[in-house]
Amino acid sequence: MMMLIMLSGCSMLGLGTDNKSVVINEPGIRSIQIEPYTLPETKLPSSSLVKAKESYLNLLSKTKSDAIKAESLQRLAEIESMLAESKLEQGQQEEMQKHLQLAAGYYENLLKSYPDKIEQTKINYQLAHIYDLNGKQQSSQNILSGLALLKGDDHEVIESGFRMAENAYSQKQYPKALGLYNKVLAYDNQPETGQLNSFYNTALFKRGWTHFKRQHYDLAVADFISLLDIIYLNPEQRSVADNNLIIETYRVTALSLSYMNGAESLSGYFSKRGHTEYEAELYLALAELYNQQQRYQDTASTYFVYVKSNPLSLQAPEFENKGIQVLSKSGFIDLILGAKENFVEHYQTGAQYWQKTQFVRTDKISKWLFANLDDVINFYHAKAQKSKVKSDYQAAAKWYRVFLSSFKDHPQANDKRWLLAESLHDSGNIIASINEYQQLAYDENGLAAKRKDEAGFRVLLGRQMLFKRLSLIKPVNEEAIILVRKQLINAGLKYKAKFTGNKRVPVVVAQTVELQLAAGSTRDAVDLSRTMKTTKWASKENLKRSREVIANGEFDLKNYKLAEQAFTDIFKNDRHQPLKMKAFHERRAQSIYKQAEALKQAKQYSEAVDQLLRIGKVEPKSRVRVNAEFDAATLLLQTNDYGKALIVLKQFVVDYPNNPLTASIPAKLIVSYEALENWSGAAKQYEIVAGNTKNVELARTASWQVAASWMKLSDKKSRENSVAAWKKYIKKYPKPYDMSLEARNHLITLYGQLNVTWKRNFWRRKIILTVDSNKLQAARARTLAAQSQISLATDDYRAFKSIKLTQPLRKSLKKKRQKLNASLKGFSKVLDYRIQPLATQAGYRIGELYAILASSMLDSERPKGMT
Repeated sequence: MMMLIMLSGCSMLGLGTDNKSVVINEPGIRSIQIEPYTLPETKLPSSSLVKAKESYLNLLSKTKSDAIKAESLQRLAEIESMLAESKLEQGQQEEMQKHLQLAAGYYENLLKSYPDKIEQTKINYQLAHIYDLNGKQQSSQNILSGLALLKGDDHEVIESGFRMAENAYSQKQYPKALGLYNKVLAYDNQPETGQLNSFYNTALFKRGWTHFKRQHYDLAVADFISLLDIIYLNPEQRSVADNNLIIETYRVTALSLSYMNGAESLSGYFSKRGHTEYEAELYLALAELYNQQQRYQDTASTYFVYVKSNPLSLQAPEFENKGIQVLSKSGFIDLILGAKENFVEHYQTGAQYWQKTQFVRTDKISKWLFANLDDVINFYHAKAQKSKVKSDYQAAAKWYRVFLSSFKDHPQANDKRWLLAESLHDSGNIIASINEYQQLAYDENGLAAKRKDEAGFRVLLGRQMLFKRLSLIKPVNEEAIILVRKQLINAGLKYKAKFTGNKRVPVVVAQTVELQLAAGSTRDAVDLSRTMKTTKWASKENLKRSREVIANGEFDLKNYKLAEQAFTDIFKNDRHQPLKMKAFHERRAQSIYKQAEALKQAKQYSEAVDQLLRIGKVEPKSRVRVNAEFDAATLLLQTNDYGKALIVLKQFVVDYPNNPLTASIPAKLIVSYEALENWSGAAKQYEIVAGNTKNVELARTASWQVAASWMKLSDKKSRENSVAAWKKYIKKYPKPYDMSLEARNHLITLYGQLNVTWKRNFWRRKIILTVDSNKLQAARARTLAAQSQISLATDDYRAFKSIKLTQPLRKSLKKKRQKLNASLKGFSKVLDYRIQPLATQAGYRIGELYAILASSMLDSERPKGMT
């Protein structure tokens, strides 16, 4: 009976049994089952059924009870149905028909004879099935139509309504079918809780088809999705039939969408009502339909629309990859690149997808990502290589960066970073390019040594390009230049430290040194230049330049001893242009000179003098030699080393007769001579000073010292020289009077030492004349005049005193009186100068003169005859 009922149900639904899914034109779901009302199933062999039948027939013929008769008739109808099923299984079609006809008769008798003893709805329902199986469809429909009009939610009533809807549908009476399906769906259904009548899902499915037939595709989709909502509500209770229904619903939904805007319609639908767990399956079904129809672009678009609508879903990467695969196989070259780019953007490391979902990227997705990214990279790399356009290089660089962030440990990472660096460089982004080469050169990344070296060198080239480019910009940005130059210097130092034995190192070192010098980092430049001596592959020119930098650098840094050594090293090894060599020699001399200054500052005077005098031996042609030797002499004088000072000073005069400093040498020689009490030497130098200077006062003073120096010597020649010098002084410098008077006084002294009295008296008279004629009132002038006068008067006094009064008295007395008068006059004049000691002495002498005269008179020779 069950099999017959199932077959009947399928027939009444009008469903085929073909499960293929090429193109869906009509519902074709084998598993949609309409469960009839049945008695508990009893598995009995045919012989048992026959015996049971005989028993019920016997009971029916004997009983007088209407209830038993009704029960017997119902059992007989059921037994006949079972026997019909048995005959069907045996392939005995005619026998099956006979049993069905008997079953129908029993049901008809029940309804006619015992309507109040049975459940008429159920019996009519079973009779309708028997009619249908026995080919009496109209009779079946009449019964079902009546049942459908009944009120209530009995299973038979609902199913009858459903059968009528199915009949209308099969007859393409779609409006009528729609109304009947609506009625079935209106029976006490609570789809939101899963409490459904047994026909709800099927009716909902068939109503969707009805909408489809009427070309109301949006309503059809709404029904199909509502059906899916119901089935997915309780997944643990889902049957095989439900699963099959799900599959068919996916397909028919896809078919409906294909008549709309496809995936866009589906996306719009879910954007309004919210996303579901089966949403991806619908997109898959639609994509599969398009694929079967060879609508490949629509197929790919369906996958992409899903991703756009569900960017954070677990299936998004796979869907996007499916779309790319479809495009690739179908040859949509212009679309493939964009799709691959989108995939990479969506699923690269750090993408929003991973951040928001916290999903872990699987190996499968990584494989897709790598393949798509590799294709994108290759495209833009080739494009940039061909076009040489900046924007193309920038695009290539973008995708290289994505690769490195997404596959940083991949074996190709170094190669990709290299290409990234090149692309950045070619796009003009030198700084970014440098950063990439920097990582290649100096990070632990397994890159071959040769390539690391090349990367390090490219860092330098990039920095150099930035520096040159910045230097050409006007106006000059000094701060920026300082920064970029420092970066270039640091890059050079880093390269040298990392790639010490490389052939490029000397060139790098040389460039870095020049940059350090330009930056004013002399100390660093010198230190780096010193390393050139031990740098492999350094050329002669490299070494030559390094020696020059060291020498000049140490000099500028005031490390003069090291500078001298460095310049000496240059002279031993190198040849430069004459002017440069001359400058080097001069700097070596200055280095020695500065060493001497340091020693002098440290009060190591003897060592300082040695250094100063060494310049003349080491650098005899140096300009600084003159000052050095002059300073040496000065320092010797300051340290009282007069003997050595004399040697240096005398040689200085010989070596530099026309040097302006030579004019001051006599004064320094004088100091030495006087310190050594070499008065003749001092006198000669004073004479030179007096003769050379244009300073009148200095010349006068020097002339004075000439005479004074000679005067300090006691030999006759020196005294004569002193006399001549004093006379020269008096003649040339009569004024000031005080000095010329003193000079005359010195002549008086000298002539006294030379025993030339008349010359002494001559200069005494000169003093008196000068004082008197110029009316000099200075005490010293009056003193000198008084001294001279008293000396002259004393001479007259002595002459007066020495004259004896002899006979003839008149004659001798006359002489004596003459001397007396001269003496009195001379001593009296002394009084005029108002010099008290000398005036006293003169007064005394005057009194003494008179006394001597009186005494002389008394003691005079008497005339003969007088006693």
